[in-house]
Amino acid sequence: MIPARLFAYPGEEFEALAAAVPAFAAEVAGMSPGEREELYTRTFDWSPEASLEIGWHLYGENYQRGEFLVEVRGMLRRCGIAESEGLPDHLVHIVPLLERLPAEEAATFTERYVAPALAKIEAALAGAGNPYRHVVRALAREWGCEAAPAATLPVLEGEADE
Repeated sequence: MIPARLFAYPGEEFEALAAAVPAFAAEVAGMSPGEREELYTRTFDWSPEASLEIGWHLYGENYQRGEFLVEVRGMLRRCGIAESEGLPDHLVHIVPLLERLPAEEAATFTERYVAPALAKIEAALAGAGNPYRHVVRALAREWGCEAAPAATLPVLEGEADE
């Protein structure tokens, strides 16, 4: 399993977490803590194309993202997952959510929301040769969404009727 904490700002446990994705661990081996922090910030905080908030990739800054955030926050609460950092649609929350949802619900959520977002993130990182591409690719494989079309946009419940 890909640890959700790999999608959090690097801390003391970085090396142990990185070992879960050997290709990633190999590329970041020898980096100082400061270099790891800079890589994370440059990758995910300064590059909207690689944002770890999946709703941003699906809806941008439009009001539908707010509806999605409310929906995800409710799912997190239902599954007993505390929001630790960032918005509810951040991968640090989504990974444990997928692990706790019933299999059918997790598969639907992954296909509809996670796969299109991961495809966009992976494309942004692959083009840059960023080491985090290995982590995103491993997560996509783990959830069976490695060939997801990046352009697919989900429709929120009730939206099709409007």
